[in-house]
Amino acid sequence: MSWKDDLLELKRQERWMDIIVFCEQQIQKDNNSADSYIQTIYLTHDILLEENPTPLEAQEAQRLLILTFLDGQQRHMDNAEYLFFVGSLIPVAEWLFGLKETNKEPKEQLGCKMLYQATLIEPYNMLYKWSYMDYYGDPQSKQLAQNILSDQVVVSYLRRQGYAGEYMLDILGVASTWVDD
Repeated sequence: MSWKDDLLELKRQERWMDIIVFCEQQIQKDNNSADSYIQTIYLTHDILLEENPTPLEAQEAQRLLILTFLDGQQRHMDNAEYLFFVGSLIPVAEWLFGLKETNKEPKEQLGCKMLYQATLIEPYNMLYKWSYMDYYGDPQSKQLAQNILSDQVVVSYLRRQGYAGEYMLDILGVASTWVDD
C-alpha cells in the first residue's frame, strides 16, 4: 500500500486531523516532491469544502492549505503536474487559497496562468490541454474529456494519483457528459 492509499483510507474513515498530520509529515519527508504538495492541497481543500470538520480541524486544514500552497508556488512552479492539478483546483474556491479572482478576466486568474504554463511545459499532454480549454468553456473540451476517459494509459495514471487523481476523474466524467443549454 502506498502513502497515497494510506491517505485515501484516512479520508474514507473521515479522520481529518490524521490526514493533516500525515500530509505535514509527508511534505517534511520530501519537500522536493510536488506530489506531496498536490495531495495535501487537494485533501485539505476537500476537508474545507465537502466535509464536516470540527472548528479546530477546519482551522488546521485552512492553515495547512495556505502554507502548502504558498510554499508550493515557490518550489514547484516549473513542475507541469503541480501546475495542472493546483491550477485546476484554484477556481473551485479561490478564497481558500487567499486569492480574490472572481472579478478578473480568466487569462489574468492564477489558475488559468498555471494551466497555461503546464501546457507550455508539456504541450502534448491531453490532460493539461483539456483543463486549459475547460477553464475557458471551450466546447471542444467535452470531446477531449471523452477521449481522455477512453485512454487507459491516462486513466491509469490518474488512478495512481491518490485523491487528486480521483477528483480529476470525477471532473472529467462530468465534463464528458456536460449538456449545453
